[in-house]
Amino acid sequence: MEHFKGCSAKVHLILRRIRQKRPKSYAVAFGSAEIMPDRMETASPANLAERATRKRHALERQAKVMAQFKQQQNSFLENQNFDWGGDVLSDSDGESILPAEEMKE
Repeated sequence: MEHFKGCSAKVHLILRRIRQKRPKSYAVAFGSAEIMPDRMETASPANLAERATRKRHALERQAKVMAQFKQQQNSFLENQNFDWGGDVLSDSDGESILPAEEMKE
């Protein structure tokens, strides 16, 4: 059963839908399989701990990727030879695009 572990969420969803839409068929199927359907709905503490661990690892991976992206972004900006604000921006009519407050500074 270990190789089906990745499908468990999908299987539980399908079984829950069958239980909602066809409760008699669900009861018959689980009665013949000698599985306790009430036990399937409960989340064991081990599963909750495992989920919390996976979530924490995912957040750590995300933070690492975001930090790497930020570093690459800063590196890119440092390598550009573009003046990012030496002149006052204006549109084709000669009017400034910047608000009057920013032009006074």
